[in-house]
Amino acid sequence: MKYYIAAVYRTLSDVDYFPVPKGLGPLGEWLDIRVVYNRTSCGLNEAVWAPGLLLPTADTAIRQLCFGFWSVDLDLGEMFLNFPLPKWLHKYLGVQMEAIAKHINKMEGQHKVQTFEARTCCLMGFWP
Repeated sequence: MKYYIAAVYRTLSDVDYFPVPKGLGPLGEWLDIRVVYNRTSCGLNEAVWAPGLLLPTADTAIRQLCFGFWSVDLDLGEMFLNFPLPKWLHKYLGVQMEAIAKHINKMEGQHKVQTFEARTCCLMGFWP
């Protein structure tokens, strides 16, 4: 529904992912599905170069803290959807939909899931 996955003709590399059900209805059906994508396992990070990105990691952020400092952890949820990836990269971001297609296709308001789809915006674990 949010179009961060789009149908493509063919993919050259697939993203590992798994569904996480979020809430069950009174009949035991899934009310929502959060899909967790793992881009670190396919080698794309090593193949794509990007200049240094100075976002803190857990290791670098902890160096800034001293006794008495406060820290906040925010779950920005759909933040990655704000960063579209270039179309030439979509063929390397394939998503095999067979495992969850039947669940998604039953949900009201969703477009029908195709066999070959690709991630169109940034995803967790993709550094560049």
